[in-house]
Order: sequence, then C-alpha cells, then structure tokens
Amino acid sequence: MLALAGCSSTEQLDSIESRLAEIQRQIQQVQRDVATPADLTAIEERVTGESAKLLRSSADLKVDLDSVESRIGELEQQIAETLHRIEQLSQQVAATNSEIKAMHHRAPSGGATPSPGPPAASASDPETLYQEAYADYRAGSYDLAILGFQEYLETYPETELADNAAYWLAECNFAQGRFNQAIAGFTTVLSKYPRSEKVASAMLKRGYAHLQLGQRDRGLDELRALLRTHPSSEEAAIARQQLDTLEGQGTAP
Repeated sequence: MLALAGCSSTEQLDSIESRLAEIQRQIQQVQRDVATPADLTAIEERVTGESAKLLRSSADLKVDLDSVESRIGELEQQIAETLHRIEQLSQQVAATNSEIKAMHHRAPSGGATPSPGPPAASASDPETLYQEAYADYRAGSYDLAILGFQEYLETYPETELADNAAYWLAECNFAQGRFNQAIAGFTTVLSKYPRSEKVASAMLKRGYAHLQLGQRDRGLDELRALLRTHPSSEEAAIARQQLDTLEGQGTAP
C-alpha cells in the first residue's frame, strides 16, 4: 500500500510540474506577443511624427495651391493685356487700310499722288453722313470718323442721332488714348442729352477715362454713381465687376 501511495504521489507531482511548465510556456508566449510599455511609447511617438508630417504636407500643399492661383491670376492679366494690344494693332491696320483706300479714290487719273491728309466727310443727308462716320469708327479710322461726327453735329445738331454722334465722337478720342478729350465729349453727352440712351455708357466710359489718367477717386466715384442712377443697366453690371476687381486688388479707397 505504501508503494502504491508513493507511486500515485509521484504521478501527481509530475502532472503538476507539467501543468506549471505549460503555464510558464504560455506566459512566455504572451510576453513575446504583447508589446511592452516602451514599445507602446515608441509606437505612439512614431504615430505622432507621421501625423506631424501629414500636417506639414497639408500646409505645404495649401501654399502651393495659393501660389498656383496667384500665378493663374497673373497669366489672366497678361492675356487680357495682350488681347488689348492685339485689338489696338488691328485697329491701326484697319485705319491704315482705310486711309490707303481713301487716297486711291482721291488720286487723279494721271496717277499723281495727292498730299496726305484725311478727307472731310460729306453727305447729302444726315442719315448717310452718320452711317459713313460710324462705319469709319468701326473700321478703326478714328480721324475720319471724328471729322464725320463733327460735321454731323455742326450741320444737324437737333436730330435724333445727335446724341449718338456726340457719344461716338468721344469714343473715337478714347480709342486713341486722348482721355481728356474723351472725358469732355462724354460730359457733353451727359449735360446736353440727359435723356439719351447713351447716358449710362457715357458715365461708364468717363469713369474708365479717369482711371486711365490715374484719377482713381474720380473714376471710382463715376462708376459708383452709375450703379446708383442706372442699377439695372448692362453698363452698371460692368461697373460693378470693375469695382469688385479694383477692391479685390486693394486699389479702391
């Protein structure tokens, strides 16, 4: 019986030791699988660093986008200036062609070339005189158009087209960069023909002429006055866009 008891105790001890060994093995396995506090700290630092990089990248991307938008604005301005120069050159070419044609028409049959100089416009009726002057304006022959509109206003000052003639006369001076003369012409339209359909256009172009002369305050005041007096006109919409542009550029008072 003692022998049997001793054998049973040994088996139990071996079983307990085996179970302890298995538990120890499992503990070691858990220790290998589970990160230590130091590992967790390192992981947290790495995550923080990556987040900071992402934030910096986002900020750099915003700066790059702002730079691109600014460059696009500069390019749009350059394109607008280039188109304006092309338009001016086209008008000069058209004016030269018109003068050449006029010289050919005036040349005598013997082939002698007449002395240069714009011909005086003449017509038997006001409608023809006005249309010829307006055609010269559309062709870019501003000097010829000026002569035609001046003759029209001197000969037919009380007709229904007199206000139009006065307006296009001022436009001819504006197109040639004679902004003081243009301002005087647009002022004539506003004072002499206050009910004309050209009033809003005259106010808009007079404002532009002041801006071209560097008279910022007077130009902006003219555009604002146009918004007050003719708020529903197409010219008012153009003036509003111009004011928004100037204010966005920080040039408005």
